[in-house]
Amino acid sequence: MVKSQKVIRSSGHTSEANLAPNRKVFSLDSMKEGFLLEQSCRSNTEATIQYYQGNIDRFLRYLEETDQEFTTESISKDNIKKYILYLKKAKKWKDTEFIESDDVLCSISVQTYIRAIKAWVSWMEEEGYVEGPISSGIKLPKAVKSVIEILTEDEINTIAKFLDGKKQNKLRDLLIVMLFLECGLRLDELTKLKFKSVQLSQNSLTVMGKGQKERIVSYGVNLQRLIYKYINQERPAPYSTKVDALFLLGDGKAITQSTVKQLFKRMKRKTGIEKLHPHLLRHTYCTMYLARGGDIFSLKQSTGHESFEILNNYVHLASTLINIKTKSLSLLDSLKIKI
Repeated sequence: MVKSQKVIRSSGHTSEANLAPNRKVFSLDSMKEGFLLEQSCRSNTEATIQYYQGNIDRFLRYLEETDQEFTTESISKDNIKKYILYLKKAKKWKDTEFIESDDVLCSISVQTYIRAIKAWVSWMEEEGYVEGPISSGIKLPKAVKSVIEILTEDEINTIAKFLDGKKQNKLRDLLIVMLFLECGLRLDELTKLKFKSVQLSQNSLTVMGKGQKERIVSYGVNLQRLIYKYINQERPAPYSTKVDALFLLGDGKAITQSTVKQLFKRMKRKTGIEKLHPHLLRHTYCTMYLARGGDIFSLKQSTGHESFEILNNYVHLASTLINIKTKSLSLLDSLKIKI
């Protein structure tokens, strides 16, 4: 929780002696609450609301660190520009518990954070809480378009070998990684998989994607075998009848995104694969799917992409790959990995 000594945050607004007569200054806490309520009224997904809330909270922490008031007086084009400069120097995992890194935020992350603040400021303008124009003057910082990286077959085997040697949560962690590779799931999609979403006899999963859009994703016999093993040999009993997640912690509670991020941090350290992160596996799936003869239309359906723009990058990368040994669309079935 962000705190401030300067403003009583529970108040809706306050007045200052040096302001123009009849002008009201509103608490940014109340502005956040009103904006998030508006998102709920628009039927935006929980993930979208959390995106806005997380980025507004990040901005409020910036105000606290720079000793600024938590009121609409702190909302200005100049202050947002200073915040952009602050983010460009911020550490990547600064607000993530148990993770330390000297890496700074990438340009895409900075752009994403500012897009949320821009939407918030625009709402405050529309509702008359701040005097515009401010949002129109907030320019999104340019993002560097990096070359898409994927895992090699040797790197996938290295990861599988490391996971196979684990003593605890061996099958669970192996299944998490292989689901990313075989089905191209997003991190949020994987952590929210339900036990009932698995259709072993049909080799398919029901995935809840962005915008609350469900889709059916198929997989090969290797993954089918691994899912069966995890469910029958290692998956603990759910903590309660309300817990319906596929992936569980040792105490029977559902895993979180932090659980998966910690797993990837350990894999990066143990395997020496520095580029390793959950979304890298989605890149690998998309590229290898196309390289093995899959078409871009089916890929769009299986991954839940909203447009072909991003997929075109995978088409270019897949076209550069050579010596494809098999045309099977199942990545795991085509690799010599024993799972």
